[in-house]
Amino acid sequence: MQPVQNGLLPAEVDDLHQISMRLNWASRRHFAHELDTFGLTVPQFIVLHTLYRQSRGCSMSELAEASLQVSATMTGIVDRLVERGLVQRQRDQADRRSVHIVLDQAGVLLMEQIENKQKERIAYLLEQLSHEERQHMIRLMSLYLEVTLAETGAEDNISNIPISVD
Repeated sequence: MQPVQNGLLPAEVDDLHQISMRLNWASRRHFAHELDTFGLTVPQFIVLHTLYRQSRGCSMSELAEASLQVSATMTGIVDRLVERGLVQRQRDQADRRSVHIVLDQAGVLLMEQIENKQKERIAYLLEQLSHEERQHMIRLMSLYLEVTLAETGAEDNISNIPISVD
């Protein structure tokens, strides 16, 4: 077997490619199913998550950008979230033409439930590993994230979340 570059073997590249693709697919599918149990779609969750991180609320254009949706689609998403009592529209006092979307108390509670459910699942997965394996996994996944973000030039919108590796 010929090294690809820097001592990498094609089998290693193939293995990681396959694992990465399958993990991405399985994670997305599991996440969509989990959100469905809360009566949410992925775009609705992205809006709620964005608002959960932004206590000041967001404009419709900020939400559209965060969720990679066009403004017309965003209006429908926000309408459904308003109907459920999860968010509300508030007029900007300085510019009455501008509307900010803010998370309602019910939206905050729902986001906390979803976050707790996600942490339970991660805890279950980590329980399958030894302490050393968990620390190694966290280091490797952090490095994978760092390289991926640098490679794509993407913003790390959740970089304020601390990562502790003992």
